Amino acid sequence: MDSDPLIWQIALLLIGAYLLGSVPSAYLAGRWLKGIDVRQYGTGNVGGSNVYHSVSRWAIVPVAIFDIGKAAFTAWLALYILDWGPGVAMAAGICVSIGHAWSIFLGFNGGRGLSCIAGTLLVVFPWGALFLIILVLLGVLLKNTVSTTIALLLLPLISVALGEPVAITWGCLAFILFTALKRLEGN
Repeated sequence: MDSDPLIWQIALLLIGAYLLGSVPSAYLAGRWLKGIDVRQYGTGNVGGSNVYHSVSRWAIVPVAIFDIGKAAFTAWLALYILDWGPGVAMAAGICVSIGHAWSIFLGFNGGRGLSCIAGTLLVVFPWGALFLIILVLLGVLLKNTVSTTIALLLLPLISVALGEPVAITWGCLAFILFTALKRLEGN
């Protein structure tokens, strides 16, 4: 039985992406900076916004950089170094987001993955990342989280309107599904 080595290489990349995504920077920031488990404070979410409110305002910067960076790195690796195309790059970013949301190191608990989504989009769909970031910041300024949902829902339409590869559109749809599952889990 002869199997395609590329399939195995892609599978290893996706498993590695999940494991990298599972590194809980917000949890580590809480432990290292304040000696707390952020899951026991604020929203209980293992993400940047809970670090901002429960640990330290400045700590959101390294947490966000790491969370955006871990997704951007895996997407960049797949797209530009390994040259496996936007579909694999999006899949790698999705796996990082899944690891972030359901970390193996935290008993399958984690953050919402929005920073990881932004990191993936920065590499594979920069206009989508810009749109998402602008709407998220607008939501923060207006104290309205609906703008994030609107941004995520519009991303597939924007990708089609801009003529992006179909893999980008499907990836954006997967991010919507991922986010919906994470929200339902929280409820």
